[in-house]
Parts: sequence; structure tokens; C-alpha cells
Amino acid sequence: MAITGDAVALPKPGRALKSARLLLRPLRVDDLAEMQRYAVDPAFWRWLPLPPLTAGAVAEFHAARMADADAPDRWLWAIEPLALQRICGTIELRTRDAANAAADMGWGLDAGQQGKGYMTEAAAMVLRFALSDDAGFERVWAVADVDNEASWRVMERIGMRREGTLRRHACRRGEWRDDHLYAAVRGDVLPAL
Repeated sequence: MAITGDAVALPKPGRALKSARLLLRPLRVDDLAEMQRYAVDPAFWRWLPLPPLTAGAVAEFHAARMADADAPDRWLWAIEPLALQRICGTIELRTRDAANAAADMGWGLDAGQQGKGYMTEAAAMVLRFALSDDAGFERVWAVADVDNEASWRVMERIGMRREGTLRRHACRRGEWRDDHLYAAVRGDVLPAL
């Protein structure tokens, strides 16, 4: 299907999530320019296992996510603070082990919007959705570089527990790095946020 104009992904369970401050919604064609603005900043991609991001690489990511927006094994949300009326990042939930109802989460946030609680709020909404009957996962996990304290603190604030450290887990621009592994399972008591 060709995506043109302001086309968005067709809805599927849990496709849009909303809080008092945030709208988590499908990615749109008109989000590309904003993604390119923040994602080329080294502070944005510093912890990602990718080469430095260029506007072209961000356009390729955007096109790929638009093309697979209806994939049954992943949900990608644009994070739009209602006060900004533009996206400031994305958060994704991916099925990693369907037989065991396990998924992982990953995210990226505009460096200029960090420290405002947006990612904690977005991750909490996605985690609650993932462990609900709507999504049906039993286990959700996420990883963050051992030096990426901001990300692993988000995981702790939303109720995920550190399960260990994955040594030499990801190669980031030629350097093998350790990641902390966090998870939550259905039935865990998650903090109110």
C-alpha cells in the first residue's frame, strides 16, 4: 500500500494510548521532518547500536516503520506531548517470543525533551498495555547500556526489575558494550504514576 498525505496506520488493539499529558499514536507521514530534526543529534543516538544517524537514515527508518505499521508482532507509537503538538520520540513494543508471550520495549526521545517525565509516562502506558488482556503478554523486557542511567532509571520507575547484566551485548559504533536487562511480568504490582 502506498502511503501518501496524512495517511496513518490502520487501527489495531492498543494502537493509541493517552494520558493527561501525552498522546501515543501511530506514526504519520508528516512526522518525518520532526524526527529528522531531533534524531540526527548525537545526544539522541548515543546509546543506540547504530551508526551516527543522518537525515537519510532517519527517512529510511520512518519509511520502514510506516510500511510495517500493521505488522501483528509490533506496535510503534509516536510520543506527542499534548502541550507541544508535535512528536518528541517513539516507543516500540515487539513480540520476541510468541510461544512464551514475551515482548521487548525500546524507545528514543528528543534530547531537548529529556528530564520532563515524558519517557517514564510513555513507557508506563506501554508496559501496562503490554501486560493487559488486550496485548496478552506474560513478560516484557528491555535493555539499556550500563552507562545509560536515564533509560534504566525509567525502567525502574515504571516497575521493571533488573534481572542482570548482559556482557558484551551490543556493539555500538565499534565498541562492545554491556547492557542491563530489566523485565516485568503479568501480576507484578506496577507503581502508580
